[in-house]
Amino acid sequence: MSTKTEELDGEDMTDPVRAVGDTEALYSYYRREETVYAVNPCYMRKQTDISYETRETLVDWLVGVSERWKLGMPTLYLTVALIDRFLERKCVSRKKLKLVGVT
Repeated sequence: MSTKTEELDGEDMTDPVRAVGDTEALYSYYRREETVYAVNPCYMRKQTDISYETRETLVDWLVGVSERWKLGMPTLYLTVALIDRFLERKCVSRKKLKLVGVT
């Protein structure tokens, strides 16, 4: 029985340059790290000047920017993840939210 990793990386398993031998260990590590460092899903409650809808508008705008500049999806996902991490730690005014997104 093959694992998901073998199914995805099967043809690269014999290529030493691809270094896929540790893929399972890496996936396991990142799954653990993701749970340890996950953003609190209720972080928006402490924001005083912005709401879920405001954040949604920012993310929609960023999707448009991403499409306009032909950026990859990982770039967009990382951007939103960084914004969420920042907003979890700092209260931001509505006027400064777009600046956070651009940064």
